Amino acid sequence: MKIIHYDKKSGDMKLSVETLDDLWMLKDIVQKGDVIKGSTVRSIEMSGKKERRKIFVVLEAEKSSFGSGELRIQGLIKDASEDIPHGHHTFEVRVGDTFTLVHNWKDYEVERIRSSSHKINPILVCVLDDDECDVFEVSTRIERLAHFTGSSGKMYASDNEKYYKDIVNFLNSSDIEIAAIVGPGFAKERVYKGLEKKKYIDSVSSTGIVGLNEAIRRGILKSVMRDSEISKDTDLIEKFFTELKKDGLVVYGRDETLRALDNGAVEMLLISDKILRENEDVLEKAKQMRTKIHIISSKHPSGEQFYNFGGIGGFLRFKL
Repeated sequence: MKIIHYDKKSGDMKLSVETLDDLWMLKDIVQKGDVIKGSTVRSIEMSGKKERRKIFVVLEAEKSSFGSGELRIQGLIKDASEDIPHGHHTFEVRVGDTFTLVHNWKDYEVERIRSSSHKINPILVCVLDDDECDVFEVSTRIERLAHFTGSSGKMYASDNEKYYKDIVNFLNSSDIEIAAIVGPGFAKERVYKGLEKKKYIDSVSSTGIVGLNEAIRRGILKSVMRDSEISKDTDLIEKFFTELKKDGLVVYGRDETLRALDNGAVEMLLISDKILRENEDVLEKAKQMRTKIHIISSKHPSGEQFYNFGGIGGFLRFKL
């Protein structure tokens, strides 16, 4: 998401939406009472007939929802470019739209939006063996795009030819330009040879989401996703749990983390994006103590694991 203009004093921020992830982020940010300014479509009665017109509105938000590729902000029209009743309206925001959000911006929210403007090119990750294959799109989050089932054994050899052909055709037809093929055994090589795009190949011991997680943990995707937040998140969470197992320099849980912050012991605060709103005091304390803050996305398995563990913790400078 791109910030076109930001006035800290008034809270006006003009935004350009670049990805579906931007809409998901905005759903978390938009609060009741915020003001949205922008172009929208509304039914207007003209000469006894209803006509859909594009108008400019100022809307006071009541609630928002995300789905079907759009963010829907429901609220009351406070002003408009046409002489229309100032009733309830749903302001729809899609990828490519530009609008202004007037909001009581927190520093971490502004930083999240600025960080999101660094576009991450998605890659295809194909995890397979002779029996099954899953294709994922990996960027700031993970999405399963397809599942294929093969048949093992000599009597099913002809069926498996179709299995591999279907996988290759699916990968080649995708607009995503880079693919990583991983898995146990030699099945991955048959798919790798048929690809007509930039490609990488490596071994993991499992298939499915377990194999994908292994690929991420081992760093196979780092050469493909050098700037990806998902790799950074995974590395930090892996390090966090490794330190935790040996009773090392980490802290977890809201109360213990706050105590460590008060003592100046936290070098880096880790916090799940799912619990930011209810832990703004923790973020403010970290800011006061000049502690590094890293927001962990919950849209990938490692981030979900961290959230299920409590979603808040950090690396320590020294043991308390």
